[in-house]
Amino acid sequence: TEQSGYQPLIAGLVMHLLGDIYAKEKQDQLNRQDISEALINKTIALLRAHINENVDMEKIAAELQVSYAWLRKAFKIFTGIAPHQYLLQLKIEHAKNLLSDSQKSVKEIAFELGFESSFYFSRLFKLKTKSSPGAYRKKMNNF
Repeated sequence: TEQSGYQPLIAGLVMHLLGDIYAKEKQDQLNRQDISEALINKTIALLRAHINENVDMEKIAAELQVSYAWLRKAFKIFTGIAPHQYLLQLKIEHAKNLLSDSQKSVKEIAFELGFESSFYFSRLFKLKTKSSPGAYRKKMNNF
């Protein structure tokens, strides 16, 4: 024998329970995302600190106590590009500043940024900026 109002009461309790479960799951996802975001920010800081070196991404991942596969996937989700590509972008941006503000040769800039050869640096610079390092320097000095 059900008393009147029993069905709506149970339905309300079930809805409340489902709402609590949903809220808990969302909070757990946010906590995981906060951890991921903090690790990505730390990765970015490490890449910026080691811009003049050949960075081993496996060592960066080990320093952060995660696998490189996880780091690469999470980094790409947060930034849109892989960690190595991000590092190359940082190096190209730094090279642009050096080409604009210093009298260093292209070869000196390439080696300062940790590239193994000035030819590879020049080819990569042209690929990323649509301009050779020398042409970029001329353009910036004319402004």
